[in-house]
Amino acid sequence: MKIDLDAERIPVSCPYCGMQHFERIGILRHAPGLVCVACLETFRMQPGQLDFILESAHRSMDDLSMRLGSPLGTRSR
Repeated sequence: MKIDLDAERIPVSCPYCGMQHFERIGILRHAPGLVCVACLETFRMQPGQLDFILESAHRSMDDLSMRLGSPLGTRSR
C-alpha cells in the first residue's frame, strides 16, 4: 500500500555550502530548483535521488506493516 508522503519534510543538503534544508517531498517533486538560504546558489536533487528515498521509505513502511501483522492504514481490533 502506498502512502502519500508529499506533505512530509526530508533533509536536503546544499551541494555548494553543505547547509541542510528541510523541504516537503511534494515541492521536491515539482520544483525546478531550490535556492539555498545560506549561499543563495540554486541547485537540484540528483536525478533518481528522490525516487530512491521514497522507495526506501515505502519498503520500510511495508516491512513495519508486515511485522505488525496488518496493512498500514488499517487497525486490528
